[in-house]
Amino acid sequence: MTSNNLNPFKSAITEGISLITAVKNRKGTLEQALKTWLTHDEIDEIIIVDWDSDESLISMVNDFQDSRVLLVVAENQKRWIQTKAFNLGARFSTSDKIMKIDGDIKINHGFFDHHPLTKGVFYTGNWALGRDSNETHLNGTAYIYRNDFFNVNGYNELLKLYGYDDTDLYMRLEKTGLVKLDFNNDYLYHIEHESRVAAVELSDYVDKLTDSQKADISILMNRYLLTQSFSWNTTNQMIKMEVNQMAPNILVCKQLTQEEPFIPDDVLQKSLKIAMQERLQLSGQEFSNKLFETGDRNEMIDLYYIFQNRNGNQAYENIYSLIYKYDHLVSGEIMMKDNYIKTLNEKLQMQEEMITELVQRVDSIYKSYSWRFGHGVFSLFSRINPISLFYKKNKPG
Repeated sequence: MTSNNLNPFKSAITEGISLITAVKNRKGTLEQALKTWLTHDEIDEIIIVDWDSDESLISMVNDFQDSRVLLVVAENQKRWIQTKAFNLGARFSTSDKIMKIDGDIKINHGFFDHHPLTKGVFYTGNWALGRDSNETHLNGTAYIYRNDFFNVNGYNELLKLYGYDDTDLYMRLEKTGLVKLDFNNDYLYHIEHESRVAAVELSDYVDKLTDSQKADISILMNRYLLTQSFSWNTTNQMIKMEVNQMAPNILVCKQLTQEEPFIPDDVLQKSLKIAMQERLQLSGQEFSNKLFETGDRNEMIDLYYIFQNRNGNQAYENIYSLIYKYDHLVSGEIMMKDNYIKTLNEKLQMQEEMITELVQRVDSIYKSYSWRFGHGVFSLFSRINPISLFYKKNKPG
């Protein structure tokens, strides 16, 4: 496994809290969040990974003039890959506890008093406990022992789309015997904004959808990909980086290995269609599997787009309603035919079993006569036995 310590300043891990975050073009929200992080004396270091933002974060970090802040600049990273960025930040941590937080989350006063981290547990956000849609975005925040994080090899770097990477990490941690505890949402605040997946590979793939719609689909795509040989464990290698120091609080990382190919297009297309079908199901819209198997990627994207935008658009409403009704009509007819064929097969099977039983009974009678009158009589009866003749002539195979 790749070394989990890249920090050139300190090799020993000491007791304390390392806050890690990673961003790409989120300077505005990061600045707001960072102000709240710096008010907490419990935090020993703040590691910010700048995943090749268009606008440098160096001046912003220098303006705060806080020695706890370390900026790690990852160069030449066209696409935002959250799993790689946060793993990179964690590998620079030097405290025994890690607070993983997105660059749009504020930490309110009293947070650490109300979330004492002890051995055998870890804290996370829980989207299901969100009191509004904004609080559901706290799901990716985690507070965990550093050793526990690296014992499961951190985030799954095979997942390059948006979402579900945090849930995957939590499940792997729980499999080791750790207990997951929920944050009290009173002590965290998500800064509302748009453009969650603008720099993610999916953004070009389904460009018709809104940012929020892309995010919903991307989460389900990642969940499907985990069932298709994209799981992660300690045998997997984290991204390899060369580290150079630009200033006392600024490091520059250059990727040493060539980026592996993106997810194969056929797998990506299948995951996209499965995700859209599931998202429609969650909205109470049941379509047949046959429709999604038959339609290509663009057709299914258009269907999903029409569904999402049909309110207030009568033409979209009519088109969607027609597709929905026709799909149910056709799938209903197919189901009726399938049931009819199933019934016929069951009847044929019953008849086959009856004929087999009758032949066995007749053969048993002939064998009895053969025992009484000799083999010659049995052979004669066998040759003239109509049931046996019919069965042998029409027996399947």
